[in-house]
Amino acid sequence: MKKKYYCKDCHKNKISYITFKYGKGRCLHCCRLGVRNVNFGGNFSKKHIINLSNSQKIRLSNPKNNPMYGKHHTEETKQQISISKILKKVHKGKNNSNYKHGKCGKKYYCEICNKTLSGYRSNLCHSCSTKKRFLNPKNHPSYIDGRSFEDYPKEFNQFLRNRIRERDNYTCQNCSMTEEEHLIIYGRNLEVHHIDYNRKNCKEDNLITLCKQCNIRANKNRDYWKEIYGRKAYSF
Repeated sequence: MKKKYYCKDCHKNKISYITFKYGKGRCLHCCRLGVRNVNFGGNFSKKHIINLSNSQKIRLSNPKNNPMYGKHHTEETKQQISISKILKKVHKGKNNSNYKHGKCGKKYYCEICNKTLSGYRSNLCHSCSTKKRFLNPKNHPSYIDGRSFEDYPKEFNQFLRNRIRERDNYTCQNCSMTEEEHLIIYGRNLEVHHIDYNRKNCKEDNLITLCKQCNIRANKNRDYWKEIYGRKAYSF
């Protein structure tokens, strides 16, 4: 069972082991009151104690805990500290090299959809930036020699697609999603996929029924999916 520690002043509030061992066993409430007792030096005013963090209270409650106790800065160190303080003041606001014309306090919006931006590194939101990037199809990671933009032949009509779906029992041949489920989720019929990715090859043994998600997934690792669906085609 974990041991509990209580404030040595009020004996009510729980304190941590670190506060008990290094902070002279006083709770935050009693520290803020600034009451003088044997457990605390009492050299700080109430206002000063409130403004201190817990770690500072623990450290300053015993001056000997200060790493500089009994030591003094050299004149060179004092000069460096003084210069650093001056530079901090000099490089504030507009004088800082990272200052961006006060943009941190302003709201910025996407130039296309007017959506609020989380930062000011770009003038476009993520969605609009992606759409703009892929206006040129060659920039898309799935682009392969422009094959995805070829027109389907006349043979690949609604009648043929329905026949393939019927052959496959109106079920995705990868995840087994039914056409009824597909209509509920995507609002359209199951898709018919070309196994060898050649749109002009509309032979029935080159066509297979897939759901939308599985058809999208088949656009990556094409050699892998071509082999998987090719094996299933032999069983038709």
